[in-house]
Amino acid sequence: MNSNWSVFREPSRAEKVFNRIFGFLVGIGLGFSYTYLLEVRGRKSGKLYSTPINLLERQGQAIPGGAARAHAVGSQRRGCR
Repeated sequence: MNSNWSVFREPSRAEKVFNRIFGFLVGIGLGFSYTYLLEVRGRKSGKLYSTPINLLERQGQAIPGGAARAHAVGSQRRGCR
């Protein structure tokens, strides 16, 4: 695995603004047919977190993709199931 993938890079200010605007547009239904807004509630705080994701289909499996590397995608890259 590439060592650069395991290091978290904080998004720049421009990326944060773009993600917020894009997330808002996806949330109101404007976006590509494969783009969804993933919302999860914080386990301890109860705060609602949301991020736009692209749901791609490969060999009959739905694979989530986005700016952040999802655990499921990382597992599939390594060949774990």
